[in-house]
Amino acid sequence: MNVEKVCFNCGLPGARVRAKVTLKAENSFKRKASKVLDFCSEECGVQTMFLQLPVVSDRHRIARILHGKAIRYSEFRKGVRLERVDGGQTVTKTPSRTRINSGSNEGENAELIPEAHEGFLSRGGRPRKYRSDSERRRAHAERQRAYRQAHSAGR
Repeated sequence: MNVEKVCFNCGLPGARVRAKVTLKAENSFKRKASKVLDFCSEECGVQTMFLQLPVVSDRHRIARILHGKAIRYSEFRKGVRLERVDGGQTVTKTPSRTRINSGSNEGENAELIPEAHEGFLSRGGRPRKYRSDSERRRAHAERQRAYRQAHSAGR
């Protein structure tokens, strides 16, 4: 299955440039994110970076702010270079002595203390009243029998 890359900025197929761009947060509850995106040209990448700048507006114009002053796109384009990324991943090698690469031998040598686990019947939340489903059903039947005897004696 061959999926054709689409430009992040204009949506045209056949993206040839991969670049790392910092995207602003969508709303106040999210963080800004640095992502590797596909673009059809460097110009689309620079436009996306320009659109991520904060906006200030007054009555007559809307401006993007860079380093505390308003800036035009032509000025921004002159001073900015796109950070190209060749492949997808930047890590080339996994360290050999990490915990995920070493065998899990901690479980073989660990000592279990059964006394500590006897009092717990559930993983969390409200503790269970009965140890099994059959015990719960027997208790329910016993309550029903006692209720019937109490109410049938009064008749």
